[in-house]
Amino acid sequence: MADTAARALAVAQHDGRARSTEGGRRLTVTFPAPGGPAVLVASWAGRRATADAVALMEDAAHSLRL
Repeated sequence: MADTAARALAVAQHDGRARSTEGGRRLTVTFPAPGGPAVLVASWAGRRATADAVALMEDAAHSLRL
């Protein structure tokens, strides 16, 4: 997951929007944090992330940004 996080930080816009990777089995959300850009990564074994998972990840990133 560290590689996924590093790639997300390198190319993302740090806008708090979830992006799918690994065929939809991982989500990354980059966001601005007090110490600089940050990323939240989650994965699902054997299945794609649902729309609810996307919303949850974006809400979590927003909470961490605060």
